[in-house]
Formats: sequence, structure tokens, C-alpha cells
Amino acid sequence: MKTAIFTLTIGDPSGFIPCMLSVRNYARRHHIRYFISTRLDIRFYAACFEKFQGFKLFNMGFDRVLFLDRDVIVTPDAPNIFDHYPDMDSLYAFDENFPFEHMNRDHIVSAVKNGIDWPKNNHGKYRYFNAGIFIVGKSVKDLIDGYRNRQLYSIPEMRIFHEQTCLNYFAAQKQIKFGNLDCRWNRMDLMQPDPQGERYNAQFIHYAGSMAFVPNEEKIQTIHNDFVHLYGEDLLAREGSVEAFQLWSREHDPFISDPSILTQSTKTCSIVFPGAEDPFAVNQYLRRLPAEQLPPDYELLLFDDSLPETTDEYMDSFQAHTKNISVIFDLDFDQFCTEIARQAEGEYVLFVNRPIDNAQVFQAVDQLQQTSNNAAMDEERNFIIVRRQPLIDAGGFTRL
Repeated sequence: MKTAIFTLTIGDPSGFIPCMLSVRNYARRHHIRYFISTRLDIRFYAACFEKFQGFKLFNMGFDRVLFLDRDVIVTPDAPNIFDHYPDMDSLYAFDENFPFEHMNRDHIVSAVKNGIDWPKNNHGKYRYFNAGIFIVGKSVKDLIDGYRNRQLYSIPEMRIFHEQTCLNYFAAQKQIKFGNLDCRWNRMDLMQPDPQGERYNAQFIHYAGSMAFVPNEEKIQTIHNDFVHLYGEDLLAREGSVEAFQLWSREHDPFISDPSILTQSTKTCSIVFPGAEDPFAVNQYLRRLPAEQLPPDYELLLFDDSLPETTDEYMDSFQAHTKNISVIFDLDFDQFCTEIARQAEGEYVLFVNRPIDNAQVFQAVDQLQQTSNNAAMDEERNFIIVRRQPLIDAGGFTRL
């Protein structure tokens, strides 16, 4: 049987490297393949849906996959979870819907179940499992089929815990066979402090949510302290830096496709207002930079969830000079800007921080054209202009 572990880490991994080190050691000890993805590939609604990349492992010949969030420490003597939960046809996860207020999930299920015969747990509440740790086999690899149904996400409760509610919805709708993990395999705090360190007796410690194991302590600090308590400082000193993580994680990230470009550069410049989060803000920018006055080889990128407020007549003329784009949220700044560039068609991309006019746009493009640089910023920090392809290849400004 071919088994695998999958972990997603989007954004800065530094505080979670101890967790992934513990998983790497666990996978080596039990001869399980470990896969880490640091890149975007799903591109649906929110970054947490990138977890669904792990389902590609079934197409690579794996029989069962353990999904572990990046905030899980595996304790040093943890046995092989696949041996303890052997049913190939079951989805195994920890049911977190308990009869106390802060863990109540019934209101989520009641809003989304839409006629589904949703099972209940031993507490008489709707089954609702935690998706930070779960096992699936290839017989249920179609579990997530249909998740891109945006009409489903018009239900506000579907956007609570995002991919977790999605997984619960499809597991109930498709009547997937379910097995409940013992809490030792997903030891969360459940909003209760742990001054005696009872969590160290678990197999997997999950630092989920705001995390209350140690009151008034940052989550990443608790993770660091717990890792040192369990594994000592030497391993962390040798391989716990971001640079070391990037080196050893590459061997675990061979299967995610990430084409460097999605569109050809058919225009000179693409202009975007990354800070304009609502129609009012977009209108403020457009008063200084009217879209209909742009040359035909320039385009204005607008986020499809924050379009300007204007008349129908103006929108007709406006649309010939604009392109609507969609970028998932919960990305860091580098990833956010790279995702914008992937959907642009300009040779240059101008990220506008404060309202500017046409003359400033043309001056910015001319300035970068006259140099061999890949990026430039004006002294007042009104904008950053970049060559689009180098930004995409670098994955953000940091490496550019």
C-alpha cells in the first residue's frame, strides 16, 4: 500500500517549520512519503482551498493520504496512523461538534445542509469534523468533486471555516463512510488551557485557531517551545531556519504544476489599484485616472468583487478599457501581486498605491523602459511598476 502525508504552507512558513520538521521525521520513520506545497494551484475563493492539491496524490498512485495542517506537531513516538485506522473506504477525522457554546457547529450545518440527511454524533449534534487532520483513501477521491460551485458559497455559513465546511458538506452529501479519530490523534485545546502539559501524551498536537494551550502566549511561540520540549534544540538549530526549510522542503514538493505565465503580453501596461477594497475607493482612483481615456494598449484591472459604482451608459464605454480579475484572499503581498500579474496582459504592471493621473502613468512606463531594471517606485510611493514576466518568474517582489 502506498501512503502519503500532505501539508500546505502558503505564506511565511517560519513559525511552523518546527511542525513540518516533526512530520518529516515521522514520515521517514514509518516509510511514508511526505509532500509539502508552498505554491498556488487551485485558485478558488480562499488560500485554504489549496489544501485540495493533496487529492492529486491519488492520480500519482497513492492509496491513502493523511492531510496535516502546518500547525500540527507529531510527537516523537507516534505510531503509524494508517495502521491504527486501516479501513481504505473510510474518511477518518475528529468530530469537533461538542455540546458547549464555543464548539457548537450546529448553526453551520443547519444553514448549509439543504435537505441532506446529515448524520448526528454521540452528543446528538450534527457531525462536523475538523479538517486540520484527516485521512482519505482512493475509493473516496471524488470527495471534493463539485467544490467550485460558487452558488453554494452564496450561503454565508459556507464561508465559515471555508474548506473545512466544504469537506463536511460533501462528506455528508455523498454519504462517505466516516470514522472518528480519537482525540489523541488531533489534540486541540478546545479553548482550554493545558498547564500540566497533557498534550505531550497525544500522538498529534494541533495548534488550531487562536490556541489556548498557554494563555497569553503567541501560537508560534508555543509551537517553538513544545518542539524544543519534545525534540530538543539541536534539530531546530540545524534545520529550522527558513533557508534550511526551503532546501529540504523542495524534495517534498515535486508534483504541483505552476506555469510561469498564463497570458501573453498583448498590451503595453496593466494598471491596478490593489488597495481599493470597495466601489467607493475605486471611484476615487477613477476620478484621477478615467479608464476611457487610456490608450488602447493600456488596460485597467478591476477586482470583480469591488467594481465601481457608475451609470450603465458609462459602464458600456468603460468596459472596453478594463478587465475584471479575481484573486483569492488570505495571500501575502508578494503572492497577491503575483496573482494579479498572472491575469494581466501588459508587458508592465503598474500597482497604484494612491490616485494618480495619466501623465504619471506614462512617465512611470517610460522610466522603466529606459532602464534594465525589473521594478521602479516613485519617491512619494504612489506606485510600483514592474516588468510582468520577471515578477511572475520570481514569485513576488522579495526575490525580484
